[in-house]
Amino acid sequence: MSNPIDVTLHAMGSETATGQGSSVDLVSTLRTTARLGLSILAVSGTDTPTMTVTIQTSPDGTTWRDAMAFPAITSVGKTYLFPGNLDQYIRASWAITGTDPSFTFALTGQGHVIYAERQDLIDLGIPASALSNVSLSAQYRALITASGVADVHLNRVFTLPLSEWGESLRRIVAAIAAFDLRKVKGFKPEGTDQLIKYSYEDSNLSLRMLEDKTKPPDIVDATPDTFDAGVIVHSSPSRGW
Repeated sequence: MSNPIDVTLHAMGSETATGQGSSVDLVSTLRTTARLGLSILAVSGTDTPTMTVTIQTSPDGTTWRDAMAFPAITSVGKTYLFPGNLDQYIRASWAITGTDPSFTFALTGQGHVIYAERQDLIDLGIPASALSNVSLSAQYRALITASGVADVHLNRVFTLPLSEWGESLRRIVAAIAAFDLRKVKGFKPEGTDQLIKYSYEDSNLSLRMLEDKTKPPDIVDATPDTFDAGVIVHSSPSRGW
């Protein structure tokens, strides 16, 4: 996957009142999304105990804003969330209601680099109207997955992780994510859906070009001073023989 880092926002343990966890540094400002799993081991109390967990983010560890929230929890189980548009620091806050409530849970996952942001998905991959009933979490999950697909091909030419990339890679990842999101709903054989399919096929062709060591000029990897584009052939001037 795209240079992930493990994060723990709440180790397995019990909470009985509203609170918040410690901040986690995503280390790189390139990590702007996450895959998080909320595991609820036990719930107790009366008056329908309810817990809502919100992911918050901050550029400096001081000023915080809400990024995305899990659905309200009332029972044991596990659910996933894919928050995006993250700053360098993230933390979890939880609001608990009910009489004598107690929730035993863990919140862990990974922070990810994605090669296209949600606005790229709309501008380069799929019309905003087609995403009207698709959650932000699902959109960011598709971008994480598409970036991972791109990494499989990029790893043949570049030394990952990437430190810089341009419009060509953003377009490729946006097209793959758009195709995956539309595929779930089913394609119509004409119109916008057909264009999404064509764009996806073109993006796959662009990625396969990496097998021939064709290196896009707007990508910088972890070894920028190393030539990654394959074999160079030198020849001497003709001697006239």
